[in-house]
Amino acid sequence: MKGACSPLPEGCGYYPGHHAVRLSWDGLACHQNRQWEEAGEKGALSHVVRLLFAAPADSDFEVNIAAHVDVPEAGAGASILEERLTRMENTISDLSSRAVSYAELPQA
Repeated sequence: MKGACSPLPEGCGYYPGHHAVRLSWDGLACHQNRQWEEAGEKGALSHVVRLLFAAPADSDFEVNIAAHVDVPEAGAGASILEERLTRMENTISDLSSRAVSYAELPQA
């Protein structure tokens, strides 16, 4: 039914606002905000999408959801990346104090 929320398969969910969902209907790619839209609040896991067209009851849908790593809500990714970069910089700058020196062995 057009405008109705369609549940995702059990155990599948996404965080609205990340554009992580890909949907196809009977083998045809559906475009977000043209044929379907995210349903739910940003920062809260959603288990449904809203269809913007009338699909017959026996329709075959395929849903692909990209992983959400460390991102509880839209926009939080930038600060997480900054923290990771800072840790990498600290590790790299600390390498010289932990460097191992190698001695050349005499050749026979």
